[in-house]
Amino acid sequence: MVKRKRFFFNAGRKINHFCFILGLILISGLNADSSKALTKITYLLSIDENRWRSYRISIIIEKNSAANFIFSLPGMHHEEQLRKESDIRVFNFIAQGESNFVLEYEKISYNRWLVKAGEHGILRITYDVEVDPTVLTGQRLSSRGTLINSQAVFMGVEGYEELPLTLRVQVPLNWKIITSLPPSTAIDEYAAENYSHLIDSPIHLGELQDYYFTIGNQTFNITINPSRTFNIDKFLSTIRRIVATETYLFKEVPFDTYYFMVEIYEHLENERALGHCGATTLELPILKLKRDVNFFAPLVAREFFKCWNGCRFYPKVLITDLNSTQQFTQSRWFTEGLAEYYSELVLVRSNVWNSQSFYSKISERIARLEENPWQHKVAVQNVVSFNSQTSDEIAEFCRDKGYLLALFLDFQIRESTHNQQSLDDVVRFFNWWFGKNNQPFEAEDILRAVNSISQHDFSEFFNRYVRGTQSLPYSALLDSAGYQITISSEWIADLGRLEELNRQNIITSLRNESPFADNGFMIGDRIVQVDTVKILSKMDLLNYIEKKPPEALLTFQLVRNHKSITIAITTGKKGKIKCQLSIKPVLNDFQKQLQQEWLKLTPNWFATSKRNN
Repeated sequence: MVKRKRFFFNAGRKINHFCFILGLILISGLNADSSKALTKITYLLSIDENRWRSYRISIIIEKNSAANFIFSLPGMHHEEQLRKESDIRVFNFIAQGESNFVLEYEKISYNRWLVKAGEHGILRITYDVEVDPTVLTGQRLSSRGTLINSQAVFMGVEGYEELPLTLRVQVPLNWKIITSLPPSTAIDEYAAENYSHLIDSPIHLGELQDYYFTIGNQTFNITINPSRTFNIDKFLSTIRRIVATETYLFKEVPFDTYYFMVEIYEHLENERALGHCGATTLELPILKLKRDVNFFAPLVAREFFKCWNGCRFYPKVLITDLNSTQQFTQSRWFTEGLAEYYSELVLVRSNVWNSQSFYSKISERIARLEENPWQHKVAVQNVVSFNSQTSDEIAEFCRDKGYLLALFLDFQIRESTHNQQSLDDVVRFFNWWFGKNNQPFEAEDILRAVNSISQHDFSEFFNRYVRGTQSLPYSALLDSAGYQITISSEWIADLGRLEELNRQNIITSLRNESPFADNGFMIGDRIVQVDTVKILSKMDLLNYIEKKPPEALLTFQLVRNHKSITIAITTGKKGKIKCQLSIKPVLNDFQKQLQQEWLKLTPNWFATSKRNN
């Protein structure tokens, strides 16, 4: 008894001691959190007006009580080559404490800096970011203006990402400042809810042409850099129609003001776009705009669709890497497929495309998927992420199959409900339920929603084509909707997928047994011409090769070390799938109604654009 009593006594002392230590830990943690909440962080953005080559960023931290800080630049994750170029892109890094005291810092990885704050209550971190057009929707800077991808410019303060932030912008006097961030109390000062809000808000600066239109109570702003003449009225009308059609689809908009920030360049090879929750940025080549002013329409439709698909409803992330912007989810086929599918369907409903153009695009998707070797190797649900290591074939497979799954789910839901419900109702439900509750959806929620809305069990469909690798039965799925398809094949010239080339047609790697490695090409060579045709992009080269017969002789003109050289290559061959989608010659009443409802134009409530003074 004595020993037992002593045992409990000692145990009680140990428990009391443990609780005391735990209490100290909790109190210190609360104190740390409360002191962190008092910290004030301000960002300053200015322009190098001497060379027009870089942005200068300052991060001011006030009421600091931490000994160390880590600053990281997440925008570097988008391009693998930036790991090698980060020393060039970020330079003049300076850390200062109170009274301009120089603080010690260490670069601990390609995109992270450790700063030793000591006992300084105020810190100022300053660095320059070189203008880099290769960054996703990259920056181009001149005395006329610039479009800034904030994610590639503003470093984050690790551990302080949820604090509200202030941004001050200093630009030449004649420049306009356009951003989706709300204005703060001072002139040229803006407020961000947190770091994610800051880097999701692009900034358009310069001598800009400024237009706007309204739909209901929402205002949509379009800013364009001064450029050569093109059909601006049709350009603005296309954006209005797309916006009106997508807002009509969802029956609501999750914002009061939205921005389209457009930069038009003379020497840009390929168009680029990036959607955010409050803005879409567009970089467009003037030559393509003059040739076809509506060529950019699918970009706008896809990126604006992210206001809902990605911002309002979004998939649950399976794995989170805190030092990466990459997300892993089994629902990627759904989010990518919806974006691709509706970006084209919307163009028909808004009368930007005719139905035949849409049918041609569906045919191209089917042909591309049939040529893709991954469709029988992996279930589309298992393509959980895209990154710099993901091959073009896998990413293309996920988008194309996701697109076609969305199309055929649309048809099947319409058939199951006698045209009373459709995929439109599924996306509206996702926006209403998951957007309203601000909760991510899981992979299983897609099937649950489709089953609930259609009152039909699609489990077998998902098991075969989403979780499995079976080929889609195109003829059967299209026949029910009143369409028919013919699929044929032929042999064409082939040089592979040209994965050795970057956007500037420069060879960056040489794989064993590749056509380039076998014929004397070298890393650093730039392809400028094939036969008598100038090549401006990788797509130009692929399109030219595919027009040639098998085993064709091609003469490449290269630039190597500033000298022009010529190399001849004999191509291989590959099978080329051709598809043609058309309406069946005889339709029943159900099929007529399905096609009419599916492609029905949005009611004519398009607003008129106005130019700001």
